[in-house]
This record gives sequence, structure tokens and C-alpha cells, in this order.
Amino acid sequence: MSLILCSNKNENGLEYDRNFKGQAPFSFTNHMTQTIEIPPNSEVAVQSVKLNKDGLIRVSPSDRWYMYLNRNVRTDTEITSVLGSTGMPIVCAPNVTSEDYVNIDEFRRLIEEGLQNGIPHPDYYRPNAQLTKCEILRGTSATPTTTGTGFQGFRFTISEQLAITSNLFTASNDGYNWLGKTATPARANPYTISDLGASGTRFSANANIGANPNEQAIWGSLFPLCNKGGVMEFDLTGLHGTVGANTKSFNNNWTIGLNRGTGLSNGGIPYKSNAGNDFSALSNVVWDYAVSCEQLTEGGNRWLRLGHFVKDPDENHPTHPCCMREIIYFKGNNGVPNTFDDSLFNITSAQGQGRYNMSTNASQFSKLKFEVKNEVVEISLYSDTETAWILVSSWEQRTGGSAGLNATAVKNVPKPRNQNCWCMSPKILLADSTKHVDLTTYHGINIGTGYNVANTNVNWYERQRVNGVIGNCIELDTRWYNNEESTSFYPMLNASGTGVNKMLDYKKIIVLVPDNTHYQGTAGANMQYKLGFTARAILDNNASVTGSNDQKVIYDSDNVPLLKANSSLFVRLDNMTQKTYNAGTGRISKILYHMPRFDQSNREIGTGLYFEPGQRVYIKLNNSESIFLNELSLSICDDKEVLVDDLTGETIIVLHFKQSDTPLFKQSRYVMG
Repeated sequence: MSLILCSNKNENGLEYDRNFKGQAPFSFTNHMTQTIEIPPNSEVAVQSVKLNKDGLIRVSPSDRWYMYLNRNVRTDTEITSVLGSTGMPIVCAPNVTSEDYVNIDEFRRLIEEGLQNGIPHPDYYRPNAQLTKCEILRGTSATPTTTGTGFQGFRFTISEQLAITSNLFTASNDGYNWLGKTATPARANPYTISDLGASGTRFSANANIGANPNEQAIWGSLFPLCNKGGVMEFDLTGLHGTVGANTKSFNNNWTIGLNRGTGLSNGGIPYKSNAGNDFSALSNVVWDYAVSCEQLTEGGNRWLRLGHFVKDPDENHPTHPCCMREIIYFKGNNGVPNTFDDSLFNITSAQGQGRYNMSTNASQFSKLKFEVKNEVVEISLYSDTETAWILVSSWEQRTGGSAGLNATAVKNVPKPRNQNCWCMSPKILLADSTKHVDLTTYHGINIGTGYNVANTNVNWYERQRVNGVIGNCIELDTRWYNNEESTSFYPMLNASGTGVNKMLDYKKIIVLVPDNTHYQGTAGANMQYKLGFTARAILDNNASVTGSNDQKVIYDSDNVPLLKANSSLFVRLDNMTQKTYNAGTGRISKILYHMPRFDQSNREIGTGLYFEPGQRVYIKLNNSESIFLNELSLSICDDKEVLVDDLTGETIIVLHFKQSDTPLFKQSRYVMG
């Protein structure tokens, strides 16, 4: 008889390394300096096992769930799939590069970071005081809290920034607040930016426009415009000129609008088509939404033009499918397609083809306003003649809209603000060095010191571009709602206009398992049970909200999560000649012993867990001759014979070898079913 003590080695005083498979707590090999002779017809049994199960939680780069900030397509009656919506699921995962084991607090932190990473939206991100949180639920299942003792699961809180701030832009540090393309030293500073105090910020052109209009464009880099009723307002009187007796004529070219944040030095969008532009002669400058004053023909009047960045109807290029297209806000003639018969701008000038004449400026427009109301973008001009704001273009002008007009085509109104445009800022181009424009109102979002509109934590579009998956952005920008020839309007979601601003019906949805019916693009989601949401695979029901403003949603685990492995443990002797059978896998096995769930001291998790069978089960080695043993390889696996890698520290397994009392031909078989 021989007792052989086996353990994973702890060489040179180093900690036991669970990732070193040669001497891991669950798989190791012992080499003996003296050979041991095992006589013929011997058998082996497990005498005892001592190991450590530390209760750590396994995290892996493959742990995955998705965030979807948009309408609830599972219950919506109009848009029933993300493929038809303005959004796309965003993958979330713990920030680990390899499999690791962490305690519950570290696991909570990793999940929280994953949640925050899943909402690259400026209205939700606040780096110094995060609004999206993961907390440990304690207390009892009947009255869970985030304080005290116990463990009942997790609480996810997802919240918008509660307020919007006016006039964040100033003239100070204008090289940081404002960016522009500087191709030549002579055009290094196309604008002088002046702080007007409470009146806003002034942009004075230093030079006439050159051969490359991009060199004259300037865009905000620091504070994105709020998406829940954010207002950007310009005073245009500095662009007025005198023509005869008319002192409020626009006698110079300019374009003002909103553009998605980008880290590209030219402020452009890389999949812009080289054809298809019908908005502006300044075709190599891109806006998501823009208002332009320019001539249609050299020497002619200047006209009011509106444009947006949508699918190019004339080009189906896979990598450059979008361009600037004009919004037909007016009652057109002379062959202009998609005329807007009910438009407030029903002038029938042959030269302007129905566009408003900015040279005569009969309404004496003096201010320009953009409003972003969730998915709805509205463009208005202030008339000194009528002393009122005139809504020039909005989705609300469609048939059945609140404006009471009957726009019939997508081309008549601004596109819906989709996920590419979550993070937008002002963009300005003045062509005349004698002119200036004042930004007088701006509901920007302070996203934190050191963060700008190109930061991938607040800008989903830029994250895709930087990560080399710009195809996701192209897919969004070429969906049906950006096909200007369509007569089907997208059912845009609006924002509240009273009280605390909010994005109406924009749900904060978490997808925990793949869903190919409503939430396509969620492959690999696998966190439903690990996070304790046993009753809900998709979190789109509010467990709790703050008041009635719908700005915050709270999801609590349905049950205590299954964080730690609870599979059975089996001891294998991997390099000997014994033969057992695992009926569950249908294969021959090397298993010797099934450890009970609880050790001798009735513990399931902890250090120094000790297991000793009440009666040893011997397995024949089937050796007709002596075995000269100088190496033993052991492992601990589950019932599928997969290594159980949630062990730590030192593992000790004592084997008992003895010569069998029964003849060799009568084999013993240990069958596990």
C-alpha cells in the first residue's frame, strides 16, 4: 500500500497562480525524484482533498449585454424593430482583457463602468458625478435597499442630466472652445471671437472666403447642444447690409447650422458622397442641419436655403452614400420636386423657384433659431416686421402635425435626429470679412473638464469612427427615414416643453439575451442570470422612477444572481491507466472521486475546505505488470469534464494505491450518470 500526497507547487515563495495551468489549483502535475513501483493488478482511490473556493466572481471579455436608448420597439405599434428606428443597440462589457476573478464590489464597479460606456450620450454622461450607476442590493428580498448587509442582487439606475445650461460658450480659450480647418498660415484665424457678456459671443470674419470653403468654417468643440429642448439662437443683424433704402438686406453669403462632433481636422463626415449635393455651392462643407444665404446664379439675389445630411438619391455607393440635400420648405415651381403647397413661403419667383428672397428680406428676418427636441429639429427665423418667430421647417408641419400644415414628403422637413447626431455643436461659415454674427442663446451641456464633443464617452458616432466601424453610422444614415423621396414620415419622438425638460418616450432599455425579433444586433448577450434578472431578459419596464418626469429609471434584480459556480467537483487522475465512464458525456473518463457539495465542516465556500470519503472507492489500474511511477497529473473538473477554475491557492489531493483483492480480469467500473 502507498499513500501519495499531491499538491500544486508554490515555487520561490510566489502566490499560487490560477492562470498557470501547469500548477493551477485545479490542474497540476507532480514530479517525483524517486521512482515508485506500483505492483501488478493495483487500484487507486482518493483518500482526501483539501482546497480553497474563495467565492470570487469570474468576469470575462465575453460577458456582454446591450443598451438601447430609444423607443420601446417591443411594445411600439409603429416601429417594431431597431432596424427601422433611429437607434442601434450599444454593446456593454466589463473592462477586462482576459478572464479574471474579482470580489463582489469590484464586479459591481465593472458592471457600472459597462453601463456608463453603453450610453455615449451627452445628456446622460457626467464624468465627475455619474448619473448611471450599479449598486449592490442588500437587506431582504421583501425590502431591498442599497445600504446595510446581505446580498439581494443589483440595482441599475439610468438618469438624464436634470437641467440644461444657457450660454456656455465664451470667447476665452477660443482655440479650445472652437475649432477650424487651418490649411495655410494666412488663414490660421478666420474669425475673431469676442465675449459679449450676457449678450453672448460674437464671431467676426477676418477674411473673405477662399478657394477652399472648409478653411472658413468654424465649429464648437466644447459643449454639445442639449437634446431635450436645447436652443441655439443667433442674432443676424451683423450680416445685414444696405441695398438702396433697404438696411436689412442680406448681401453676403453665409451658412450656419449644427454638426455632429468629430475628431477629423476638417470637421467633415468621411462617407460624404462626391455627387448628389443640391443644397449649397459650398458642397465640400458638411452640416447635419444648416441654413444658408447664397446666390443661385452669380450676380443674382440671395435666397434662403435649408439643408441636411441624408442619403444621396443619385448614388448608391457603399462607402460614400450620403450628401447634403436641400430641404424644400417652400412652395416650389419651375420643376422643383416635392413642392410644399401649404408652406408659409409660397412666393412664386421664377429665379428663386419659391425660396425666400434674402436680398429683399421683406419679413426683415434678424434672428435664426435651431431647437433640438429629442428627434425633432426645428428651424425658425424672427421677423422684425411681424415681431414674432416664424417656424420655417419642422416635422410638425407634416399632415397631421401640430403646425397645422400639410407637408407631404420627407424632403419638406428636417430629418429625424438619429443616434449619429446625439452629440452636435454649432458650425458657422461667413464669406465676407466685413460681417459678424452673434451666438446669443445656447443650451449646451457641460460634459466635464477635458471632455469635448469628439470624446467617445459622449459621442457614439465618433466612437464608431475611431474604432473602425463607421459602417454602423452609414447604416443608420441610410435608413428609410433619410430617403428624401419617401412620403412616409418617421414617427419622431419629441421633448417636453414645460417643467423639467425630458426626452418623451425615450426608454432606457437593457438587453440581456439575444433578441432577433425586435433588437437585432444583440448577439452574444449573456448576462440575464448573472445579474439576477430571471424574470426579464429585456429590461424595458420601469421598476421605479423619480416622480413623473421619466428622467430616471431603476431596475432591481428579480432574484439573487447566480454569480458563483455551483457545479459538482470531480477529481481526475489524468495520466494513469484506470478507466471510468462518464455517461453524461458518453465518453471514457479518468474520474476517481465526486466531492460532496459541503465539506467536513459543512462549508461550501472558503479556505481549507476538507473532503474525506466515508468509504473509499477503488478503481483498478488494469496493469498486468508493475508501473514505475515518477509523475502524477491531477485535475478538478465539473460533470462535463470542464476544469473548475474558481479554485485558488493550494490544492492537496491524497491518493491511496493498493494491490487489488480481486483478479485482474474482473474489472471494476465507476460509472457517473
